[in-house]
Amino acid sequence: MECEISGPLLPKSWATQDEIYNQMAAQFNKTGVWSVRAFAEHGINEEDFSGVRLDKLLKGLNQRILKHLGAENLIGHHFFINIDSQQELSLLFGKKILPRLQILFYNEPHYLQAILKNEGEELPFLIPVEEGIPIVNAWSLQVNPKLLAGDFTQKDFEGLY
Repeated sequence: MECEISGPLLPKSWATQDEIYNQMAAQFNKTGVWSVRAFAEHGINEEDFSGVRLDKLLKGLNQRILKHLGAENLIGHHFFINIDSQQELSLLFGKKILPRLQILFYNEPHYLQAILKNEGEELPFLIPVEEGIPIVNAWSLQVNPKLLAGDFTQKDFEGLY
């Protein structure tokens, strides 16, 4: 649900990106919703974004988790604060997000694999610890070393949207 903002969001004299963001963040904190209209009022469009959309990544990942677990197990936005590069995102996934999901889905590795599956994915996020060994729990899987090496692409992350 999109929030409605009465009146102009910012005085015309405010010009810096930080001021715009801070005002929009203050509105978000009041309503809990980023207003698409607020972005449009400041000339910010979908096309202005490049790279992995962290908002869409978080939403997509949480929708997948919600199918199998309750809302109390969703990934919080705080993980994604201060992520400024794809390398940092890869490390976040390899060192924090994936281990957390392994704990949540310890006895249900098939759900974990389903949550992290991309269509036509060549580089899975988690791989078997050892080839030929059956996957009996989430610890039978390990973080793909290619993820930690930064070999995952924007498209790999976008597959989680």
